[in-house]
Amino acid sequence: MSSDELLKLKTLKSNIELGELGDLCSKPLVFVYEDNSFLAYQYAREIAKKRKLTINYIDSIDDVLSRFNLFDVDESLRILAIDKFETTKDISNIKDLIIICKNTNYTNVVKFPKLESWQIKSYMQTNCPGLSSKEIDWLYDITASIGKNNENIYRLSNEIEKINCFPKEQQEDIFKELNNTNGYSDLSPLSIFNLTNYIFKRDYTNVAKLLEDIDSIDVEGVGLVTILHKNFKQLIDIQLGKNVTPESLGLSVKQFKAIEYNCGKYSQQELIRIFKFLTSIDYKLKSGMLELSKDRLIDYIVCNILS
Repeated sequence: MSSDELLKLKTLKSNIELGELGDLCSKPLVFVYEDNSFLAYQYAREIAKKRKLTINYIDSIDDVLSRFNLFDVDESLRILAIDKFETTKDISNIKDLIIICKNTNYTNVVKFPKLESWQIKSYMQTNCPGLSSKEIDWLYDITASIGKNNENIYRLSNEIEKINCFPKEQQEDIFKELNNTNGYSDLSPLSIFNLTNYIFKRDYTNVAKLLEDIDSIDVEGVGLVTILHKNFKQLIDIQLGKNVTPESLGLSVKQFKAIEYNCGKYSQQELIRIFKFLTSIDYKLKSGMLELSKDRLIDYIVCNILS
């Protein structure tokens, strides 16, 4: 983002904060975003709020041109959201119109850069001053960083709004209540593959941390055994085999090297014991001979492997 583009965005921000929007909205505003439109919408809503206008979302520029005249008294801010905005028509005299797009041939635009983590956290802290920096970081990590290009910023904004409607002194208690009642359980970035990878690498610390949050992770016994059985079979083939190659095991070079990297984490005797255990428990599960709750079954599998 060039210095001129940054200056234009800062000027717009200053105009909004000072309420100096009359001249600014006397012609169309074209907002061009880089990664997602969240920030552009935030600016548009603030402009509508400052000017005490309702927001009217339109489908095309023709919706405005067909009704536009010099005596237009429609007290609304028109917003056109479109991926690519191109027009050969003169729209320079249309007031209270904001076009939000990713690409355009229009020359006079305000560009919004890709959101950085510190900007998102600043937005969170401003709207939820009752939360500590540690809580802000945790909520950001579990929400905004999951999607590509901060696409989960909208979910994050929803979570912030839930807390924001309470007074500052109550916000931390509300956050804890939401967390304790599994309000964020569907946001857990962990999966069954994190667990199997930690076990495979003999990473006791992360296995323990993950098991503390096991209720919010999609893990079930049969699937866990199936993945571990396959992983340890491949590890045995590579660690204990002779002259094995990726081709002979039906693996890509990348897969082969990833497994080879973990050779030596378990001894030969341990690998044989673990493989026998996984083979037997796989049979017992499929035969209905082992009846344990989800948590007890996972604990049983993990403890037997890492013991």
